[in-house]
Amino acid sequence: MGLRNARFEVVDVTRLPSGQTFDLITSFDAIHDQRDPAAVLRCAAAALAPDGIYLAVEPRASSNLEDNVGNPFAPWLYGISVLHCMTVSLAEAGFTSVEAVEAPGPQNSIYICRRLATLG
Repeated sequence: MGLRNARFEVVDVTRLPSGQTFDLITSFDAIHDQRDPAAVLRCAAAALAPDGIYLAVEPRASSNLEDNVGNPFAPWLYGISVLHCMTVSLAEAGFTSVEAVEAPGPQNSIYICRRLATLG
């Protein structure tokens, strides 16, 4: 697009060089599959510039079975979780605010995680 003020990088957030910061970090249907999701989220939070945003899309499901009753994707998600996912976890991990919003359709939630600059 010829933009000089934006770049896109695909990197392992746990291996970022120290001192490098980003205005926006995204992940899509990935955090719940991590061996150590809290560590990945801590690294994402630490890599954000002041007032940076981490945007995550994750399956809309609960670890509590009873909370998934009525969710048409629950049986499928449970099957995938049992057969594929290494962990089902999401922690704030150093973000100063986490907002969950509904995504279109019943299968996902969108998490907007901020690392707000401290007020001096």
